[in-house]
Amino acid sequence: MVPGVSVIIPAYAHVRYLRAAIESVLAQTFVDHEILVVDDGSPHGLAEHLAPLIDAGRIRYLRQPNAGSSAARNLGLRHARGELIAFLDEDDLWPADKLAWQVGALRADPGAVLVHGDHAVIDTDGRPVETFKVECHPSGDAHGQLLLNSWIVSPGQTLIRRWALARIGGFDRSLRGAEDWDLYLRLSRMGRFLHEPRTALYYRVHGQNASTRVLPMLASHLRVIQRHCRFRPLLAWRARRFATKAYVPRLIHLGCVARREGHWREALAAHLYAAGLAPTMLFRRSFVASLLGALCQFPPRRR
Repeated sequence: MVPGVSVIIPAYAHVRYLRAAIESVLAQTFVDHEILVVDDGSPHGLAEHLAPLIDAGRIRYLRQPNAGSSAARNLGLRHARGELIAFLDEDDLWPADKLAWQVGALRADPGAVLVHGDHAVIDTDGRPVETFKVECHPSGDAHGQLLLNSWIVSPGQTLIRRWALARIGGFDRSLRGAEDWDLYLRLSRMGRFLHEPRTALYYRVHGQNASTRVLPMLASHLRVIQRHCRFRPLLAWRARRFATKAYVPRLIHLGCVARREGHWREALAAHLYAAGLAPTMLFRRSFVASLLGALCQFPPRRR
């Protein structure tokens, strides 16, 4: 029997959270779904860890050599049977009604290709965390707004038509950090986006979130801008300005932490990236002092 929704969970490092993520899918009030867990070459024995769920037929287990979350999601897409696709990261959770209202929204609007809701942040123990609120949630033709920046924090907030994902070829495996934004930009050319102001995801923050890998994310972010704004220089400038506002404080923080911990290469790279994005930082005394501190840790050239 073909399920209504295929839920794809890429898994690699966060074994301690994976069972909770799966249980949040099994607890959905919309029960016409299948769960595909894609083991991205994890060294943590996921097959043994998930054996009771696999043997009971509650999940489908797939494995690939380690290739990243985009490749894992694409593998799940190739094996998915549902007409609608949902993604969930292994360290996040869903509220029990997430699939029910999102399925209803897409079935009520045949011209929409994606529906998304809001996110709430939780800590390692699942407790709510106060954080920023994303204000921009347009419905309808979202392509123009998306060209500036993505307001969808995680693919776990979305439900997407499988035919649309198949037509665009899924996630771009060459991107590490902005692959979901690139996906939304390509999907937004296929049809409308829908938004409802309801919580669709509990996003867990911890020290190993993918979003903490600032430099690879920045490089991917700039590649996406170049790809989608290539012939629109004004829009590219505006998108880079958004990127600067988002990334420069994180780069400076990364550089300062790396300098304190003695990682001079990372400290210098982070400061130089920040200065490249926002040259006015070179006129700030605190930034220059931190940059010089990173340079002073650079080992002398051997004679």
